Amino acid sequence: MRRRIISMAVSAAMAASMAAALPFTASAAGVELLNFDYDDNVYFETNGQSVISLCDTEGHSGTRSIKVSKRSESGDGAKLNVELNAEETVYTVSMWVKTSGAQKIIVDLGDERVNAANVPADTWVKIEGDVALAEDKADLVVSGTNGTDDFLIDDVSVLAEGQVITTPYAPEGVNMFLDGGFETGDLNVFEARGGSAEVSEAAAHSGKYGVSVTNRTEDWMGIQTNIKDLVIRNTNYEAKLWVKINNPEPVEAEYFIQLELASEGSSTTYPSVIKFTASSTEWREVKGVFSTADFEYPVTKLLLYIGSADGNKYDFMADEFSLSNTTEDASSSSSRPAQANPWINTELTPLKDVYKDYFIMGSARGSDTGKSGELEDEMLKYHFEIVTMGNDMKPDYLEPTKGKFTFTKADSLVDGILENGLKLHGHVFVWHEQSPDWLTTNVSREEAIENLRQYIYGVGEHYKGKCYSWDVVNEAIDGITDTSTVSGILRNTPWKNAIGEDYIEYAFKFAAEAVPEADLYYNDFNLDDATKADAVVTLVKDLQSKGIRIDGIGMQAHYSVNTSIKAVENSIKKFAELGVKISITELDVGCLQAGDVPTQAEYVRQAQKYAELFSLFKKYSDVIDRVTLWGIDDGTSWRAENYPLLFDQDYQPKEAYYAVLDPEGYLEEHPVEKNVIRRAGSAYGTPVIDGEIDEIWNSVPETAINRYVMAWQGATGTFKSMWDEDNLYVLIDVKDPVLSTVAADPYMQDSVEVFLDENNAKQPNYEADDAQYRVSCENEHSLGTNATEEGFVTATKKTDTGYLVEIAVPFKLDHAMDDVIGFDVQINDDGNGDGNRTSIAKFNDMTDLSWGNTENWGELLLNTDGVVPQTDDEESDEITVIFDGETLSFDVAPQIINDRTLVPFRTLFEKFGATVEYIEDGQYVNAVKGDTNISLQIDNTTATVNGAESVLDCAPIIVDGRTLVPLRFIAEALNADVDWDGDTRTVTIVTK
Repeated sequence: MRRRIISMAVSAAMAASMAAALPFTASAAGVELLNFDYDDNVYFETNGQSVISLCDTEGHSGTRSIKVSKRSESGDGAKLNVELNAEETVYTVSMWVKTSGAQKIIVDLGDERVNAANVPADTWVKIEGDVALAEDKADLVVSGTNGTDDFLIDDVSVLAEGQVITTPYAPEGVNMFLDGGFETGDLNVFEARGGSAEVSEAAAHSGKYGVSVTNRTEDWMGIQTNIKDLVIRNTNYEAKLWVKINNPEPVEAEYFIQLELASEGSSTTYPSVIKFTASSTEWREVKGVFSTADFEYPVTKLLLYIGSADGNKYDFMADEFSLSNTTEDASSSSSRPAQANPWINTELTPLKDVYKDYFIMGSARGSDTGKSGELEDEMLKYHFEIVTMGNDMKPDYLEPTKGKFTFTKADSLVDGILENGLKLHGHVFVWHEQSPDWLTTNVSREEAIENLRQYIYGVGEHYKGKCYSWDVVNEAIDGITDTSTVSGILRNTPWKNAIGEDYIEYAFKFAAEAVPEADLYYNDFNLDDATKADAVVTLVKDLQSKGIRIDGIGMQAHYSVNTSIKAVENSIKKFAELGVKISITELDVGCLQAGDVPTQAEYVRQAQKYAELFSLFKKYSDVIDRVTLWGIDDGTSWRAENYPLLFDQDYQPKEAYYAVLDPEGYLEEHPVEKNVIRRAGSAYGTPVIDGEIDEIWNSVPETAINRYVMAWQGATGTFKSMWDEDNLYVLIDVKDPVLSTVAADPYMQDSVEVFLDENNAKQPNYEADDAQYRVSCENEHSLGTNATEEGFVTATKKTDTGYLVEIAVPFKLDHAMDDVIGFDVQINDDGNGDGNRTSIAKFNDMTDLSWGNTENWGELLLNTDGVVPQTDDEESDEITVIFDGETLSFDVAPQIINDRTLVPFRTLFEKFGATVEYIEDGQYVNAVKGDTNISLQIDNTTATVNGAESVLDCAPIIVDGRTLVPLRFIAEALNADVDWDGDTRTVTIVTK
């Protein structure tokens, strides 16, 4: 019976992948390959007087070999019993040897001499030869003429004629997957990682088949394969595949090649191989390199998988998977999109120079290494003074297993930062996310405190003197019930459960002892929210009252173009009163339209917000110590879909860079448009709340709800309002063809919301008189901030075009004739009926912040008839359209939605002399004039002109039975000039 001595870790997948390369018969026998990197078996035994052991630090092909030591005579060495063919067979014997002192190494198989070689000291030498034997077994003996020097043995093979090596130690570039292209028509060694995965012809990049990954209801879902038995120690591997997003619309999204790694006695970790950008319009090749050098052995689980994060649930197709041995540097990883071509523009003014007299300018550092990392370091050195590690100094990176720190990756990045003369901010000691379970799980309070101390001391000591400051505790506040007490503000975290509310006190005490030279920070998000800011004030005061050192508050500052500057300033003022430093720690400003490439107008809005922020930061530079952007460029940002940073994916400046360079000058050249507050009237009267349009409503003026917050324009409607001494009454007529309440969250259902600011203070936070009320199309109530069920009366009714809502909201203050109150109304639309809100329409507030901010709400004038009188100095809502000198009239008034003027399509097209048709099936508008053919679709932002696609800032909508289309797009498509006069609200069209 033949005995193949190969790695015990060879998997069925690997055996299958190499089976085609095995041309010898079943009678062949020998040793395919022993390189000792797969498992802990030594295989050899002593020959004479010697000790045989594994050498973990040196090998010929890897980093392990057999060590022969404690020899006393020249013949002492090692032997291996090898099963052979009984019939005469020629065997090629090969091995590599290395000796501590020069000597002759002799190799025999049975009674036959294979070969002998004079081996210099400390040099790997190959010994090889052929022998013919007619035996069923024989000893392979390796000995040396020097009786005292140790020697090493590696890469041993005894191959019968025609036999080849089939173990996983494959040559560089050889694919270890037999059918990574799925050409057998099945998944083979791959499987779905949640969701579904199936082989199909439609998913093929090349050949006949590929794999389609579908039903990705969570972002982590994808496809995976077990590679535990394919890889060996201290070796680099290249993972490669082709990917395409499976989506009919043009989209791009971020995915990962990643590992799931578990070792005996250790927590499971998820090392990233590479982050990449996939597209729905083309196949893209993706490859990344990882190393097994840092794995903790023995490995009990190792999966290679493709998935995503940050809410990306797009299905995708994949093909041509490969995994191969490589000599490429495994540390060369890049998170930037494949199409990015970054370069450092040294003609730009460094940001650190602009703010050197105000505060320290910083940025976050990603995990990129190799050439991508070198370029990132150079960019940091050019523009910034201080760096925060985005991930690599978090607990799960530094001590995934208790007592076993893994500083190698972080140290290489930190050393590069410090060598470039930059400061380092430590992030983070204590956080409920990205922390290994051993810190807090299944331990007593005393053990958890000791784990906390051990971790902070261990990391602090390692980086002692290297960090300018540290985030000691991160994001400990949430679910606030009482801002006046610590118990009323703390998030329910593993740390709190294991230790108690005083875990934060211990963290700051230990940090003060471990890193006395560094500033110690509490860091959190949404600190522009007044309630959360009050909670942080309570936490800091509590620490200060107990004599516990805390030096600063970190405001994470993940903002949008709608962030309230007043709210940010109010929080800065509160924190400054505590006598601590303030740092803006994770600044980015997302553009309004997530997912699409922003328009120039949106880039300007983003730049204006950056300018407002930096102007504010300069104003408070006496208390602001540091401003850190959370990344350098849009391509590698964690919010890449929002294009939130100062530089594009090629490191080139956006409008936002120039705004930060000179905020006051930028705002002078690009003034922020004054927030025009729409005002509607509320007539005096008391209607019956029954869901019917009673006669009392007939004489009340109607107002459109047509300002859209989200990119998709869905349900629209109108409202009427009445009031008396006790209540405000609102009648809302919603136009919505699909009604749904399947979502668990009420604001995701088809519903309406009413917001009331009775003293019209327009603050960045709710005051006692402010309230938010919501009712679904099924008449289910949900209460927002300061709302009360008592006195909140509603009725709903389904209509042919949607649904009708009648609401009574109780007043908290006394009101009289001609009072003006802050007011807004919102329509939530689950347009697809799948539980996801696709559209938000408002009366006035163009932000999605009405739930916590009253600044941008509209107004209601309480009077007798609900009519708002027009004064000479007030702006009219009417829009005038002049076509070649003629003022046009429309049966439905033009409207401004998302800063675009929309008008009834038929009147406009016919003035141009175009032939026009409306197709109800699909709600298409088609127009032809000469050689120009225009096609639009209701609620679709993609239009075509002569077959070429264009993206609209606002999709066509239906209002009062008429289809309204973007005026400027139509006019320019038909070769006309368009001019907008904001002062007179006049659009002038001149045909060419």
